Amino acid sequence: MDGQRRAFSGQKARLRARGHAQRRCTRKIFVSRRQGIFLRNLLFLQRAGAGCRRSNDMKITEWKKDDRPRERFESNGAGALGDAELIAILIRTGHAGKSAVALARDLIASAGNSLAELSKMSIEKIAGTPGMGKVKAITIKAAFELGRRFAMEEGPSVKNSPVSDSGKAFRLLYPRLKSLDHEECWVIFLNKGNRVISIEKVSSGGSSSTVIDRKAILKSAVEKLASGLILAHNHPSGNRFPGECDIRETRALKEAARMMDIVLIDHIIIAGEDYYSFSDNSGI
Repeated sequence: MDGQRRAFSGQKARLRARGHAQRRCTRKIFVSRRQGIFLRNLLFLQRAGAGCRRSNDMKITEWKKDDRPRERFESNGAGALGDAELIAILIRTGHAGKSAVALARDLIASAGNSLAELSKMSIEKIAGTPGMGKVKAITIKAAFELGRRFAMEEGPSVKNSPVSDSGKAFRLLYPRLKSLDHEECWVIFLNKGNRVISIEKVSSGGSSSTVIDRKAILKSAVEKLASGLILAHNHPSGNRFPGECDIRETRALKEAARMMDIVLIDHIIIAGEDYYSFSDNSGI
């Protein structure tokens, strides 16, 4: 019996040892599988990252033809391109391994992703963006100025239709005064039917004031045989409401114009996308 017990105990020990060995082997296989999956995923991410870096670092001339901004502009039109791609066409080249598109994205980001804010940036500030420089900065400022002048052009419909309310006056003046970092004073000269004779800038000032030259305004009005005036200026601060100086100058111009049989119809203050009308607020 003792021999049988010893033989049975030995058999149990061998079975336990074999079970432990099998479990260790299973764990090793499981761990190795997990490690393999992890390593494959890591390798995939590394390759993906390297691919992204290569696409950002590639020159535009190395891109697929259908992806290049100029070629897309030609084949699909300007509307198919994003802001960064349009700016990339202007600046032409990248810098330090960055494509022109990547450089344009950096520039727009520095302006809070706003073209309006970018248009306000000085040449020096744009040129200070890494990779830009003065030549590219001047090119961008010139493009904004062309866009502003295009928006300022009056077609036949403008001169043939009367300025009947402050909203139409605002639409005529907004392209001239939007996004400026300084104050400017403009005048719409009108005939007896309140139709536009001309729209002219009469002064340019600093960030918080500009001169309203009553004599120069009225001299131009007489020369143009104008019967009415709409005065306008901007507030770069974004505050559309008039200050004491604005109110005082409006009253003085109204009285001086009345003595020459000319009517000051309104005074518009443009602040960003909004405006204030003296006429709408019983200020004239």
